[in-house]
Amino acid sequence: MKKVTLVFLAVLFVLGTLVINAQDSRTTVTVPTASQKAMVMQRVGITDITITYSSPAVKGREIYGKLVPFDKLWRAGADENTTIHFTHDVVVEGQKLAKGTYGLFMVPGQTEWEVVFSKNYTSWGHYFYKQEEDVLRVKVKPEEAPFREYLSYDFSVRKDDSAVVCLLWEKLRVPFKIDVDTKSIVVANLRNEMRTLPWWYWQGTHGAAQYCLDNDVNLDEALKWVDQSISVEENFQNVILKSQLLEKLGKGDDAAKVKAQAMKIGTENDLTQYAYSFALKGDKDKCVGMLEANTKRFKSWTSYRAMARYYNYFKDKVNANKYFQLALKKVPADKKDALQKEIDKANQK
Repeated sequence: MKKVTLVFLAVLFVLGTLVINAQDSRTTVTVPTASQKAMVMQRVGITDITITYSSPAVKGREIYGKLVPFDKLWRAGADENTTIHFTHDVVVEGQKLAKGTYGLFMVPGQTEWEVVFSKNYTSWGHYFYKQEEDVLRVKVKPEEAPFREYLSYDFSVRKDDSAVVCLLWEKLRVPFKIDVDTKSIVVANLRNEMRTLPWWYWQGTHGAAQYCLDNDVNLDEALKWVDQSISVEENFQNVILKSQLLEKLGKGDDAAKVKAQAMKIGTENDLTQYAYSFALKGDKDKCVGMLEANTKRFKSWTSYRAMARYYNYFKDKVNANKYFQLALKKVPADKKDALQKEIDKANQK
């Protein structure tokens, strides 16, 4: 009988606890926190760097050396852990750090700070911090900065393969640099994407090969990719790209043959855009040579207009008007007014 009573009491205790917990969850409400949640993300190449933190305010307090003591670990924000997430491996202040999410802590000093990356990124504040969970520590120099009421993080300097992260609060900026091996990461990602691209489109493999040419990286594999693009659909874009890759690889004779094929299959618009690409690179001679070849080959009003636009861009009014007038002689009646407006606008500049 006593055993039955004890079991009955135990059951009542558990049920009572469950009811209390249920009541607690029902009475929970959402209200603003003193240090509101914030997040900042920056993409470097194709690597995303995301910092999540709570943002306290100065509120007239003395921050460094008082609210935030020197030489003691700080959560680098408020409330739960400040975290930083990398989608690819990075280098922080010259030291390697694997992709993933880390608790971001700092140890403030009067002349030097430590930035700490910890495996522990799920705790409340720094109260459960353990030094043995450190993955990386780097030393940085704080800098004076304009007053900032609310703590924030910013990517103050951004390049294709690096960014400088800054903690900004009160009158201090604490920067640390993150480097990314963008070219290697992109190439590795391209290889992976090659496995999932629909085989009946030429654009993906062409884009991958174009990236390699533009960045002078992975050229041999890029040549295979552009061949795959051509096998799906041969066009001016992928054939001319193949010629450029061959030239970059030192295969001049092969490059010339492939380029001749590209010129043969290229449309007027293809060749015009190709010519303009030389102008953008500052190679005026190649650009005008291509455009002149176009006018002789196609003898169309659009080829003359393209020639006129080139000269107008480089402020050669005499030659611009010469080719605009040739275009006017051939332009269809329904497009003549639009062309005349373009000519008038060009002459006003």
